[in-house]
Amino acid sequence: MPHTSSNPVNGTRKAAVLMAIMGEDAASAVYKHLSDDEVQLVTKELAEIGRIPTEVAHEILEEY
Repeated sequence: MPHTSSNPVNGTRKAAVLMAIMGEDAASAVYKHLSDDEVQLVTKELAEIGRIPTEVAHEILEEY
């Protein structure tokens, strides 16, 4: 999951990274507030993410 200023992380990818960082219980609580389409998009991103570089995780966490 390369991230540079010329390759910004999109909103769906940010949501997926947050879900991965939060853990299962917290992510489950968030999923309850998403539409079916949003759940599908975030779940697809989660499946494709792979390893999340520490610096990307920190950047996204700082944003929220």
